Amino acid sequence: MLDYIKRYCLQIHAIGFVLFIIFLFTMIYNINHGWSYFFFDLIIKLVSGIGTIIAAVFIYIKWKDEKTRKLYEQRLQDVYAPLMTLVIRQEEYRKIDSPDLDRNRFPILTEIITKYSQNMKFSSKGVSITNSETKKLPGLVSRERFVEILDEKKYGLCRPQLLLYITNYKLILEIEEIKKKNLENKYPEFMHEKDFPKRDEIERSLQGRELSIVLKRRCQIECLLINEIISGYNNCIEKLELDSNYMYLEDSSLSCKKI
Repeated sequence: MLDYIKRYCLQIHAIGFVLFIIFLFTMIYNINHGWSYFFFDLIIKLVSGIGTIIAAVFIYIKWKDEKTRKLYEQRLQDVYAPLMTLVIRQEEYRKIDSPDLDRNRFPILTEIITKYSQNMKFSSKGVSITNSETKKLPGLVSRERFVEILDEKKYGLCRPQLLLYITNYKLILEIEEIKKKNLENKYPEFMHEKDFPKRDEIERSLQGRELSIVLKRRCQIECLLINEIISGYNNCIEKLELDSNYMYLEDSSLSCKKI
């Protein structure tokens, strides 16, 4: 937009210069040939009218540019910059702690911290200690935190793609919870034991296949969501001309590069 304004200003100067030349030669011709005052007055009004129209168009374009710039500033501040911090955080975590987690299979990382409590029982045979799970908490990176930030966004400032992916993502997470409950109702042990002997049977079951479809779709939406966050952030930086560096998601990590 700024480049367009600069080109438009040059065009205005060029038009103004041409009008000035036309007015100057008209004056000289009028003086030499003794044209009437009416014609001379008409030329002055015509030039003034054209100049007023050009000034009005220029003011409108400048107002529109300022309005557009304010929109991109709000979009960057309230939407894409906060989301970008989450992407940066999780990609750095992936690089340091979980480099084996492929980004295409795990676009959004989730770390779960499980807390246990110890129970001690005294008997004639001695002391027996048992560990029981008390609760699970989100770790340094989590899908829950991602959803919280998405819920805080001003949807009116989002690009259409981001609004589409956020809506789809929240829906697919709700469907995933339903499918997991259906699977757990039929196979209660499956959700709590890693080496469950009926794992193959469960994966081939109706509930297992339905959950698998939902998980694949969730992974696709997460990839689209991450790419849109990076793309939208770079678009805001470009429109505002804040920097020549842009975010790029590479195989190893997230980095900044110049176009």
